[in-house]
Parts: sequence; structure tokens; C-alpha cells
Amino acid sequence: MARKRLTHYAVFHSVGGLTDLAVYYEAGGADSIFGLSVTEASYIIDILRNEKPMDYDAVTKRFMSGAMEPVGEGE
Repeated sequence: MARKRLTHYAVFHSVGGLTDLAVYYEAGGADSIFGLSVTEASYIIDILRNEKPMDYDAVTKRFMSGAMEPVGEGE
């Protein structure tokens, strides 16, 4: 697993309705996620805006919260 801590992201909306995301890593470098539906991209953007710290694994295409959260936190 190549889990890396995120620091920034950028969103690119296409006229055809698909969205691409670029995620930037704390240690340098970046990855792109292409061809997301507006619904899926909105969900991911909401997570990136509201959760911290956040990691991304480009191999499994999985976002992960960098910290454990208590059950019933109320978010």
C-alpha cells in the first residue's frame, strides 16, 4: 500500500459533465483521478474539505482519514 498524506487538491470540471481531481502530497508529488461523475466528485471534495488529516492510496484509489474518530461524533 502506498498511503500518502495529502496537503492540497485541485478540481477540474469538464464541459461534458465529468470531473478530474489532482491530489498533492506532503512529501511532494501528486496524483490525478480522472473521469469522476459529478456526484462522486462532490462526495470526495466534501471529504477533502472537512476531514483532516487525509491520506490517499493511488494503487487502491482509497482515501483514508489519518486519525481514528469516536463513534457518534456527530458530523
